[in-house]
Amino acid sequence: MITLRLDKVTFSYPSTPIFSDASCEIQQGCYGLIGPNGSGKTTLLKLILGELKPDAGVVLIDKRMNVAYMAQEVALDPEQPASEAVRQGAGRVLALEIQLAELEAKFAHPEYYADEKRLARLIEQHERALSAYHELGGSGLEGQVKALLTSIGFKDHELNLPVKNLSGGQRKLLGLARIILSRPDILLLDEPDNHLDIPSCELLEDALLDFNGTLLAISDDWYFLDRIANRIIELHGDGLSEYSGNYSDYEIQRLSPDAPN
Repeated sequence: MITLRLDKVTFSYPSTPIFSDASCEIQQGCYGLIGPNGSGKTTLLKLILGELKPDAGVVLIDKRMNVAYMAQEVALDPEQPASEAVRQGAGRVLALEIQLAELEAKFAHPEYYADEKRLARLIEQHERALSAYHELGGSGLEGQVKALLTSIGFKDHELNLPVKNLSGGQRKLLGLARIILSRPDILLLDEPDNHLDIPSCELLEDALLDFNGTLLAISDDWYFLDRIANRIIELHGDGLSEYSGNYSDYEIQRLSPDAPN
């Protein structure tokens, strides 16, 4: 299934052309985004996010898709405990918790329990919100947070450590867990493996391999891309090319022009 598409996208910064008639279709799977510095890798992510607008052409995203982005530097509240920093990623669940509390408080108001029609509407609103809450796994949120943190290497005694007491690698993994908890359909990552030690990078790779949506990750690490990617998008000059397989497959295809992309 195609989740997003670039159709003849052209984009330039003042006096610096980046893309010209760039087109590709991105489906569910793990894509590695490569190219030399200045080729427009981060710019491409910003176009997908809608932070930048193309000069020509269009970026088409299925409106049902939830898009999430993790920058190179993860912004977290340094005073928050690790588990709470991740829990805040479940924005839709937390919003429903607030909505449910507000609706439940109204049941005690005379203007509702003394008015049959208003009470019926309130009950209907509450049932819809409660159904959405359960559908998103709200009742098991604390367990999800702990399971996520455990899967990325956190020990029990680290779950409530303030973010400021964590290593750089742990903070980056925390940022990823927070995003994953938001249940994105499309996940955009800008050099997620940058500055990670080998054990942290392996935990990151394992977490991304478990992701079931569409992943587009900028990276210069061929080993990382060999592990996670099943498609490679290369930015070059003013355009882009797409290759099947991981980074090693890309190298073979790049050296064999007749091989199918």
